Amino acid sequence: MKVQFLITALVLLLSPLFSQEMKLYAPFPSRLEAVTSGSDIVLTWKDAVDVDEGTYEIFRADRALTADNLYLAEKIGTVPGGTQTFKDKPPSGAQVYYAVFVNDSTQVYKICIPYRNVTISPVSIEESDIEETRSTVISNLTAQIFDSDVAISYDSSLEERSIILFRSTSVIDSYDKIIKSVLIGEDSGSQTSIIDNPIAGLNYYYAAIDAALYRSGSRNLLYSGNYTTDPVHIKFSHEITEDNRFVKSAMPLPLLKISSDLKSGEKLEERRNTDYDRTLEPETLNQIRRMIEREKTIPDQPEKTVLAYNKNINPIVTSYFAGGLYERCADALEPFLSSLNDRETREQSHFYRGQCFYYLGRYNEALLELIMVEKTYYRETEPFFNAIYREIKRD
Repeated sequence: MKVQFLITALVLLLSPLFSQEMKLYAPFPSRLEAVTSGSDIVLTWKDAVDVDEGTYEIFRADRALTADNLYLAEKIGTVPGGTQTFKDKPPSGAQVYYAVFVNDSTQVYKICIPYRNVTISPVSIEESDIEETRSTVISNLTAQIFDSDVAISYDSSLEERSIILFRSTSVIDSYDKIIKSVLIGEDSGSQTSIIDNPIAGLNYYYAAIDAALYRSGSRNLLYSGNYTTDPVHIKFSHEITEDNRFVKSAMPLPLLKISSDLKSGEKLEERRNTDYDRTLEPETLNQIRRMIEREKTIPDQPEKTVLAYNKNINPIVTSYFAGGLYERCADALEPFLSSLNDRETREQSHFYRGQCFYYLGRYNEALLELIMVEKTYYRETEPFFNAIYREIKRD
């Protein structure tokens, strides 16, 4: 009786060890990795060495999988042994984890071993990754001058994809330069051309980018063929073109001073002066006076203009700009030019920098900054454009 009791106790004590040993030596795959590839996540692993035949079941979850939370995992596929790879398409932006288990036809060995058959770091497919695989390829982008316009043309590999066109005064060969460029239009891929009407006197460069890819936040937007490297330049024109609808009259004959009749020789009466003074109406005179006074009141230098309150740049405006520290103000505003998701801050920064450069006498730089926001702040920029053109004309 005593011996039987000892044997029973020994079995009870050793049974957890046997169970643990069975779990420890259960087959499992190893070297599981999950990497993004376009709009997919590709899993790779090494099959279990103890299983000659069988299948491998793939599970996905929103957290790292353990024995305690395995019930939260979703089975997304099964592949035969020897495949050692699986391609998944999770929802865009979802942070996901994976596990791969062996099924040897008798059971599924759902053992979670970190760094072996379970991933411990999340992977995700961003919208930009998806759009990069869908985006059109732009080629043969060219810009040519026609009269006072620029004609931009290009080829698109996918007609159903919309294209955004950008303009800048420097080559648009980086993501930061795209942000500082002017968006001039959006077209369907089937259109493949657009007419631009920039102001004369500057060099211009262009870039054509897949619209959805740009809006996805991707930074992989530029490649050979979708931006120009040679500038186009519209010259200032001071010539007055002739209107061919009107026929020029012949030069009139000179007035001959004839004092006597050519046949009889008799003296002719003295020619009377037909000129006479004309008195303008009072209302006309008042309008002329107003025009003269208005011309006199146009200041040679526009006054500083402060835009609506902006919490991001208000400290710079109220200190450097208001205090006339224009060099410091322009430098302090430069980082805000790359505020991709804050259009108001970006455009206000361009406008204030344009004013700073104007008051510093750097008119070309002022012109470039103000051109960026001429559509948004037309009334505010107009006095500065006029003043800059006057200064350029003087030079």
